Amino acid sequence: MILVIENADKNLCIAIKNVVKLTDAKMTIQKEPSDELLEAMKEVEEMEKHPERYKSYKSVEEMFEDLNK
Repeated sequence: MILVIENADKNLCIAIKNVVKLTDAKMTIQKEPSDELLEAMKEVEEMEKHPERYKSYKSVEEMFEDLNK
């Protein structure tokens, strides 16, 4: 079973952790992604959809040569 609790504060997380310690259950806390991360994820999706719009390199050396121009 999976239980999702949104907008939980620190005190609630501590209380739930203490309850979980009494059982064999596993608890995972997942914070929502930051705006910066969401923006980066959109950028990656765009790059995957349209790779022709972005420069690519055959080697790291080639990339560094281009960056040092």
